[in-house]
Amino acid sequence: MTLEILVTGASGFVGGRVSRRLVRSGHRVTSLVRPGSEQNAHANTRKIRNDLLESPLDTRGFDFVVHCAGEVSPSDPRLPLDESVNVKLARNIALGGAKRLIFISSIAASQAEIDPTKASRYGIEKLASEHAARAVLPAWTKCVFVRPPAIYGPGSQGPLAALAKLVQKGVPLPLGAASTPRPYLAVQNFESFINALVTATESDWTLNNLSTPEPHDGVQLSTKQVCEAIAAATRQPARLFPVPTPLLRLAGAATGKSTLIRSALDAVPVRYDRQAFDDWHWSPEARMPDTLKYLNL
Repeated sequence: MTLEILVTGASGFVGGRVSRRLVRSGHRVTSLVRPGSEQNAHANTRKIRNDLLESPLDTRGFDFVVHCAGEVSPSDPRLPLDESVNVKLARNIALGGAKRLIFISSIAASQAEIDPTKASRYGIEKLASEHAARAVLPAWTKCVFVRPPAIYGPGSQGPLAALAKLVQKGVPLPLGAASTPRPYLAVQNFESFINALVTATESDWTLNNLSTPEPHDGVQLSTKQVCEAIAAATRQPARLFPVPTPLLRLAGAATGKSTLIRSALDAVPVRYDRQAFDDWHWSPEARMPDTLKYLNL
């Protein structure tokens, strides 16, 4: 069945990939873009120019809205949460009145929910965005808040992309003792999860309304294992040597790289349950190192 689907943030990495997957699946996709970013949206989608920061958009004519728009960088911590970009976007998209809303949040929201004292500003902001959307959702809108971990793939940025460049260059890395498992999500697996939500039955949506699934690649890997997977995918040796993690943390503090070091060493305090897998009848299409083959192109 062909569905009418609106994708926000369609000119970005995640929104663009979601749009392409939905178009390939035969749906009529509309890209919501900010004025001036139309050229970055998928060519085979209809374009609507609107600034969600300024006002809500009437989305009652759509079967689904996939809300990918958002700020990756956290706002100024002195700014009230209600005035942050992510919270404003969340509130305005929820007010639109679509039949179903797929709200792309973040695993960081789970961290903020579990232990706010250890949460990042970004995680607190994403959780506040979910709460803001819930507060204004019309009674007829069913919604799911998807909380992915770091999404990686062709064109992605972030710590994994930076790590891949270092491994590919053969740089010796002090990560031989970085053994804490962490979740990751290949963009192709993310796309397939969104497709599973779009094709789910009415009873699945009724049962899982307002749920917070945490899709991932199906296995958690340590940073050491990720380096080894990158090396295998790019046919490079993994040049790793063990350094005690307390020393790495001290080095991070001394060089202003504490956030980066934490992203390599710390556990992600999330549920690790199978809600995304079982409740939505989904399984990942691929795992590392196969999902890293794009690095060798």
